[in-house]
Amino acid sequence: RLFRSGDVQCYQSWQVFLFFVVVALYAFPFVLLWWQRSHSHKMPGQVRQSFQGKYRDGYWYWETILLLRRLVIVSVFVFETDVFPRVLALTVICVVSFGIHIGFKPFENLMPNVFEGFVLFELCIIAAINVRSAAFAEDATVPEG
Repeated sequence: RLFRSGDVQCYQSWQVFLFFVVVALYAFPFVLLWWQRSHSHKMPGQVRQSFQGKYRDGYWYWETILLLRRLVIVSVFVFETDVFPRVLALTVICVVSFGIHIGFKPFENLMPNVFEGFVLFELCIIAAINVRSAAFAEDATVPEG
């Protein structure tokens, strides 16, 4: 836990560096999206196919969405220190990701959509189970039964 100390200088060089790293990580998917959009006409066919090949028409940006989802999940897990809010936030993120995937169905073929949906549904179930455990861990009680 952090404590108050008059000897600790605020905004040391490592904190400024860490801030810029975090900003760069959050900006990376958007930079990738912009670069892909602006350079798609210059890319050779194989490179373009690797970016856009498995997605339906109009969903060329979906790889960026997947990167953002991973980044948000990792950020919540790393920066939220309390157990219950962290598990609850991860559960909400998993449910929202599952809903977005079911709503958009971004992959061209049926099987990748079904598989991705199944994996996201499993993540939702695991996260929901962990909410109960985290609630009891927060209270320092042991569930009976």
